Amino acid sequence: MCGIAGILNKNSEADLSALKKMLGVLNKRGPDGSGTFIHDKVALGHARLSIIDLSELANQPMKNKSGSVVITFNGEIYNYRVLKNELSKTHEFISNSDTEVLLAGYENWGIEKLLQKIDGMYAFTLVDLKSKKAFACRDIFGKKPFYYHLNSDEFIFSSDIRSFKYTNISLSLNKSCIDYYLTELSSPQPFTIYNQILQLPPASHLELDLESFDSHIKTNWSVDAISANESMNEELALSTTEELLFKAVEKRLVSDVPVCSFLSGGADSGLVTSLFAQLSKKKIDTYTIGFNYSDYSEIGFAKQLAAKYGTDHHEFILEPNIINDFDLILEHFGEPFADSSSIPSYYISKEMGKHCKVALSGDGGDEIFGGYYEYEWAYKTDCFFHKYPNPLTRETVTTLNKIFYKLGLSEKNVGLYDYYNKLLPELKMYRQMGFNPLTEKKALYQSNYNSGQSEFTLNYLSDKWNHTPGNSLTTKVFKSFTKTRLLNDYLVKVDRSSMMNSLEIRSPFLDKDLSEFAFTIPNNIKLKNGTPKYILKKLAEKHIDKDFFKRKKMGFSIPLQHWINKELKPFVDDTLSEEKIKRRGMFNYEFISSLLQDHRSGKSNNTDKIWALVVLEHWLKKNVD
Repeated sequence: MCGIAGILNKNSEADLSALKKMLGVLNKRGPDGSGTFIHDKVALGHARLSIIDLSELANQPMKNKSGSVVITFNGEIYNYRVLKNELSKTHEFISNSDTEVLLAGYENWGIEKLLQKIDGMYAFTLVDLKSKKAFACRDIFGKKPFYYHLNSDEFIFSSDIRSFKYTNISLSLNKSCIDYYLTELSSPQPFTIYNQILQLPPASHLELDLESFDSHIKTNWSVDAISANESMNEELALSTTEELLFKAVEKRLVSDVPVCSFLSGGADSGLVTSLFAQLSKKKIDTYTIGFNYSDYSEIGFAKQLAAKYGTDHHEFILEPNIINDFDLILEHFGEPFADSSSIPSYYISKEMGKHCKVALSGDGGDEIFGGYYEYEWAYKTDCFFHKYPNPLTRETVTTLNKIFYKLGLSEKNVGLYDYYNKLLPELKMYRQMGFNPLTEKKALYQSNYNSGQSEFTLNYLSDKWNHTPGNSLTTKVFKSFTKTRLLNDYLVKVDRSSMMNSLEIRSPFLDKDLSEFAFTIPNNIKLKNGTPKYILKKLAEKHIDKDFFKRKKMGFSIPLQHWINKELKPFVDDTLSEEKIKRRGMFNYEFISSLLQDHRSGKSNNTDKIWALVVLEHWLKKNVD
C-alpha cells in the first residue's frame, strides 16, 4: 500500500520539481521511502508503505530488466505468488514483490489479460516506453483512489487530490459536485470537487498514446454482468459463502508484516475476525472503539467475541474532543466529506497504526449481502407485488390493510410498499441523510447561487438506477449501490481515514470471487423473510453467537446528534453563524437557523445535514478563501 503520482507530457520535458512536491502530499500513505523515475517527457513518483518484500529490491517506481517498462503501483495483489510461479517459466525474478509480478505479467500477457488474472486492490500507472503507451488501472470496486487531469498536452495523476495544487493546473470549484455532496455527503465519482480533475472509474483502465495523446477508457469487469442462480438452495448459498469467505480472509493474510483486525461486534467484522483467528497459528490482535453513549457502542459484543477466540484485544473510548483533530481529518480527505463515521474510522486507525501496518475489516458486507434498510424495503416490495400482481387486487388489499392498520388490527402497513415502488429512481437511491434533492434544496440555496446544479444530482442518481439491469427492485438496489454509496462514500472513508495513519485496510467481503458468488445468490435467500444480511447472520450463529439474530444493528457511527447539542455546540454555532453564511453567499441563513432550532428542540434529527454544512464551510475556508 502506497501513494503514486506522475506527470506525462506530450511536448515538454518532465517536471521533476513539481513531481516531488506532489509526492510530499503522499508521505502518510508512504512513510517508508519515496522514489522517482524520469525519462524524457515521463515523470513517475512513488511513496512507499512497505508490506510485501521489505527490501530495497521492491522499491518503486520499478522497471523491467530492459528498462522499457516502468510502473508505479499502489495496492496489493493477493494472488501474486500463484502468478509468479506461472511466469517463472519465462521470467527471472529478482525480488519477492507483487510489483515485479505486474511488470512480468504485462510483458507476458498484455494489459487486458493481466487485469483479468490479478486479484487484489490496486491503482497503478504502467508506462511502456518502447510502444509509447501508458496504462492507468483501478481495481474492480474502486478501493484505491486514482485522481487525474488529462488534456491534449499532459496527463497528471495522484493518489491524493491535494497533489494537484502543486501543478500548473488552474483549479475551479465544481458546483454540481457540491450539490451532490449536500445530498449524499461525498463526491460523485468520476467527478470531483474540482472541474479539472476526475477519478478513474473502478474496474477500468485508461490507455494513453504518448505521442498523439489520444486516450480511451475500457471497462474490465462489471457487476451488471452477473445474474442470480435461481435454482440455488440455501444450503449451497451458506456453504459456498463460508468457503469463499475463509479463502478471502486467507488471501489477505499474505504480508511480510503483522496483520491485525477491526472488531466492532457486528456480523461483518465479527465473521472476518473469527475466521482470521481460526486460520492463524498464533493469537491475533483485535481493536474496538466505543463511546460513552451506550446506544452507539458495541464494545460488549466485541469483547465477547475476542474472549471466545482468545485474541489480544484492545479497546478505547472516544471522547468528543474532535475539534483538535478536525482540521487534520478534513485535510486528508482532500474534498468535502461529511460521513461522520469517518471520525471513529480515523481514531481507530490511528490507534491500530501504532501497532501494525495491515488490518482486516468487515467493509462491504452490507453492500454485498444486503445490510441496509433499503434492501429490506425493496425485497418486501418485490414480494408484495409478486403476491398481488393484479393492480386492482393490490389496490383492494392496500385499502383494506390501511383500515386494519389504523385500527391496530395489523402490524404491517402494506401501503408503504406501493409508496416505495412509486418513488422516483433518484429517491430510491437517496439515503435520507443529506438534503432531499427534490424538496429541500430550493429552500437551502440563495436564489442567486443555485443555477440548476441540483439537476445534476437528480440525473446522476437516476442514471445509476436506470442503467443498472435487474428484474427486481432488490437486484437493482444491490447493484446500483455498489456504484454510488460504496464507491463514493464508504470506500473513500476507509481509504482516507486509514492511510492518513499509514495503515493498510484489507476487505475480505470485497473479494472478487466472493462478491461474484454473492451476486448469484437469489434474493429470497439473501434476504430470507425480509431479514437483512440473512446469509451472514446464519454464519454468525455458527462462528460468533448462536443468538446472533436477536441483536440489533448499530452500524459504525458516533453520537454526533448529542454532540451538536452539547459538546460541539460552540463550534457548530460559530461555523454556521449568520455572518459567515451570508458572507459565503451560497445558502439561506434563515433555513439553516431553522434546521439547528428544530434539531436542538428535538423536533427533528438534522445531524447529517448540519454536519454537511459545517464540513463544507470549513473546507471552503481552508481551500478557497
